[in-house]
Amino acid sequence: QRAAHVCDHLVTVGERSRLIADTARKAGMPDKSVVWFPDVPMVIDYLKTNLTRGDIDLIKGSLGMAMPRIVVALEEPHD
Repeated sequence: QRAAHVCDHLVTVGERSRLIADTARKAGMPDKSVVWFPDVPMVIDYLKTNLTRGDIDLIKGSLGMAMPRIVVALEEPHD
């Protein structure tokens, strides 16, 4: 619920995170601002093509979902 009021976009990953995405929508976050993915590689692809310079992003998730891979991938130079 808090995410719906403090961020512009919410990206969740993993089956359990569907509840987070659904709750953000119910709390008033627009559908277009909430994105769910089943796995980390899909999140990495999405973020690499949708983040822009100056964006501030919170990456939160369980170590079991290998979330640190997202940070490492985003630190790599890309086009």
